[in-house]
Amino acid sequence: MGQQLLVERPCGWCPGGEPGSVAYAPHLLRSFAQGPVLLYVGRFTAVKRPGLLITAYSRAQASFAVPAPLVLLGGFPGEWEGEHPLDTIQRTGARDVFLAGWHDHDELPDIFAASDVVVLPSVREQFG
Repeated sequence: MGQQLLVERPCGWCPGGEPGSVAYAPHLLRSFAQGPVLLYVGRFTAVKRPGLLITAYSRAQASFAVPAPLVLLGGFPGEWEGEHPLDTIQRTGARDVFLAGWHDHDELPDIFAASDVVVLPSVREQFG
């Protein structure tokens, strides 16, 4: 999952940036081979709480026995509420958090299959 979505065909985006404005060098993906891959799928809206997820992940990292990369899939390009996840990553100093960007529904089965754990930090999910 990592190499294809994050390096070869990046769709992650920074505040005010286009899809692909956040991409990763292959050496940054080493953690994908060492431990489970955590996956968040959704928009970057307040009800989804991606900022809380990143903050909690950053705090928990010190207790990980092996690296467990967190991939944020989604975030409709140009749409976010509150702090953008990239800003949260930088503010918290979280490592191994990757913005994979928005992908079509037909790509989701392969992406889910390549992950080990799906995380959903929202509390009032209408369509969960």
